Amino acid sequence: MQLINNKTNDNYTVKQLKLPLVIEKLINISNPVYTFCDVMDHIDLTPYFVEGKGYKTGRPRCDAEKLLKVILFAFMENGYCSLREIEKLCNNDIRFMYLLDEMKAPTFATFGNFIRNELTTNIEDIFNDINSYIFDKEKVDLNHTYIDGTKIEANANKYTWVWKKSCTRNRLKVFGYVSELIDEINSQVLNNYGLKIETRDEYAIEYLEEILDKYAELTSLNPDTFVHGKGRRKTLYQRQYEKLTNYKERLKTYARHIEICGDNRNSYSKTDHSASFMRIKTDYMGNDQLLPAYNL
Repeated sequence: MQLINNKTNDNYTVKQLKLPLVIEKLINISNPVYTFCDVMDHIDLTPYFVEGKGYKTGRPRCDAEKLLKVILFAFMENGYCSLREIEKLCNNDIRFMYLLDEMKAPTFATFGNFIRNELTTNIEDIFNDINSYIFDKEKVDLNHTYIDGTKIEANANKYTWVWKKSCTRNRLKVFGYVSELIDEINSQVLNNYGLKIETRDEYAIEYLEEILDKYAELTSLNPDTFVHGKGRRKTLYQRQYEKLTNYKERLKTYARHIEICGDNRNSYSKTDHSASFMRIKTDYMGNDQLLPAYNL
């Protein structure tokens, strides 16, 4: 028997996808989505929704409770999460499909309109309801505080770090600069008066202030008459006096930083002296950057 034509249907793939009828079989029994649903099912969510506006035309509206569960679970799992990322999770993550319960995956615009128009202003109170349910169910003792190694991010600027090791290293450099300047003053100025300033390995702020006072008195310097700006030439005395003053202020700054850090820390934030820079679990910047935080 001969075939009429040799055309065959190639509209298929070798690997055919086959999913079970019950989606729960694909989610591990220990997955937190089950605990999340159990808690949310025991909380009355109606106070957090704006009362219905009575739409009678158009497509059916999305289930408000499902949308809220998806948003809260996305933030629980991923921290800060954009609306487009939530839309992507609804289309690709089976746990979010489980939360939607056969509802079509909403778009990011749907989530945006829901947050702006359908939620009441006291949405933060839902976390109090969640905590109250957990406390009652798990018999949590609220009379005691249990502290572990959790790191809590501080509300401080992320780019105001001060490192104690850096301050200590730079302070040693300034000590060397001061010694060089003192040798210069001895050879160029004080040698004419038969005087000499003693150099040291480290310099106290009071010692430098004493040197500045004696230098100004010996050379009849008046800081109020110093010249500045283009076209004005500074004298040797003014240059040396200003340079030593600058070194003194730098040493004061380093000493203050080291004092704030104390003996048990290596860093602190300029906008929150109680915060130290460390790595925390929630790295929302994704670059393994040190963030200001508290280690209780």
